[in-house]
Amino acid sequence: MNRLFIHLFLVIVLGLVTINWLTESLWQQWYPQGNVENPPLVRSLSVIVEQQALQPLPLSSLSTLLNMPVSMLSLQEVAWLPQQLKQLNAHRPVVTYDAFDQLIVYVKEQRSQQVYMFGPIKVSAMEPEHNTLKIVLLCLSYLLLALIIYLWSKPLWQDLNRLNAMTAQIAKGNFAITGLKSKSSPISNIVKTFHTMAQRVTQLVSDQRQLVNAVSHELRTPLARLRFSLEMLEQVPEQHRTEMKQDVTEMSTLIDEMLNYARLEKIDASDSKQQNDLVLIVNQVVDKGIRLSDKQIQCYLPTHCKYFCNEVLIERALQNLLSNAIRYAKQQVIVSLTQHEDNIQLIVEDDGCGIPSEERDKVFDAFYRIDKSRNKALGGFGLGLAIVERICRSHRGYCQVNESSLGGSKFIISLPQQ
Repeated sequence: MNRLFIHLFLVIVLGLVTINWLTESLWQQWYPQGNVENPPLVRSLSVIVEQQALQPLPLSSLSTLLNMPVSMLSLQEVAWLPQQLKQLNAHRPVVTYDAFDQLIVYVKEQRSQQVYMFGPIKVSAMEPEHNTLKIVLLCLSYLLLALIIYLWSKPLWQDLNRLNAMTAQIAKGNFAITGLKSKSSPISNIVKTFHTMAQRVTQLVSDQRQLVNAVSHELRTPLARLRFSLEMLEQVPEQHRTEMKQDVTEMSTLIDEMLNYARLEKIDASDSKQQNDLVLIVNQVVDKGIRLSDKQIQCYLPTHCKYFCNEVLIERALQNLLSNAIRYAKQQVIVSLTQHEDNIQLIVEDDGCGIPSEERDKVFDAFYRIDKSRNKALGGFGLGLAIVERICRSHRGYCQVNESSLGGSKFIISLPQQ
């Protein structure tokens, strides 16, 4: 903050100094001190001073006649500049301006050291072109200041755009970002922090993937040996062998679910999206559920529903919801697809025991299972709904659970319209 403030402050100060110097130079070039901007007026004042030497009038009368203040002062009373003093001694008028930009004309008498001072005279009333030029110079000054600030802010804006692009890449899961080339950028520290954060996140993701791979390779081999050993056992009762086989199968299924859940982190849904008909996807999933279950599955679908999505992921999400509904339903499951102005909804509901309202926000957490009615005895490891939630998020949508009119749970996948 301090660095950015000091940088901007110095730029503005240098800009103002440059503008003041430039405008003053132009003003002195066009209106130099002692040069006459209104020759008729100055010449007439010089003639009046010459006439005063022949037929003097009181200063009050002269002021009334000229409609301007007139006074007399000694040449030594004013600290003249050398150039001004030279002009006065040469009997040439000197023109200056007071603090209010009012004109003052000094004319020296030829035979004395007395100087007539005419004014202050309002320049606006006397020289309208003089004011126009000042307004033009003022506008040019502001434009020059705007140019200086623009030249300063353009690199900063470019750096902010690069920073925005970096954050977009991080949001997409690409942590291989590079910092700014310019170390003098005002936001170089911010970018450096972002770069460090991206490297740290990359390391964490790499460690997580290594852990998942370890689970895949290190556990599958002993599980395979254990399954083979179970087949070779003869003295163990059949019931015990069956239970042991179930435990092995359960561990193998858990590994598969963990791998599937981890793979979703590396899948960029936008890379494999295409135009699909959601009605066909729903029909495929429902037909498979009807073949594998004796529950009554009803389907309410429109004729067509085109949507730009990843077909495999959407099918997987719907399959998980339908499997859960079939598992916990008593007799009936309903699948429906509705189109709205701003979104598309895939709805799966059952007539089971439902989910308590205080548990609905937790069911999408990985490895979270509800006790009692939805315990492990019915199968599942708490990853199915977490996978659904991640798939919805990859499509910029979401999944929520409500109470169904059938008495059970109602899961709603909401996908935004493109």
